[in-house]
Amino acid sequence: MNKLIAFLFLFLIQPLAFGQTPLSPTEITAFKNKVTAESNALQTLTANFTQTKHISFLNKPITSTGTLHLKADNKLRWQYDTPTKYTVVFKDKKLFVNNQGKQSSVDLASNKQFEKMSKLISGSINGNMFNDADFNISYFKIDADYMVKLVPKDKDLAKYIKAIELYFDAKDQLVKQSKMIEPNNDYSVITFANKKINQPINDSVFNL
Repeated sequence: MNKLIAFLFLFLIQPLAFGQTPLSPTEITAFKNKVTAESNALQTLTANFTQTKHISFLNKPITSTGTLHLKADNKLRWQYDTPTKYTVVFKDKKLFVNNQGKQSSVDLASNKQFEKMSKLISGSINGNMFNDADFNISYFKIDADYMVKLVPKDKDLAKYIKAIELYFDAKDQLVKQSKMIEPNNDYSVITFANKKINQPINDSVFNL
């Protein structure tokens, strides 16, 4: 279960970005409206991802690759393929884990911390994370794309996450990279590629 906790809090964009320009209130409203519209229209998403975990005492980052599947009816499959097999599935208000053949589950309805993390993971993929009640949020323009920085207000969440940065592709208004920064400034970077939007996904994909 410790590895599961590590996944949930460390799963989560890119190298340091230069030339960040804060968005004006008018630009923020327009950007949020576009992202919300795209998120509402998103029924399914399949993508490959590469995750790099940067740890201060290691000379090289730890790199993992895998595939994600997302459906609008609150189903998510997050599957690591390399260097080891590790799969997390969210569906029916439950979390299911397959750690190299060893399976376990958690009832999200009875565990609010895991429920928050499931929403956080989905939001970090589709970009629907504009809840000012949960985060202090800043908006920036970087070249043709956008970056949203979220700092948790929740004290329990802040023990594990210092900030989340979401980088949005200006073409489809979806997250193309995400970065999670820990309180000790270690961080995880996930880059999404080969996105397939609103293509059929069989429900069997969300079985372990």
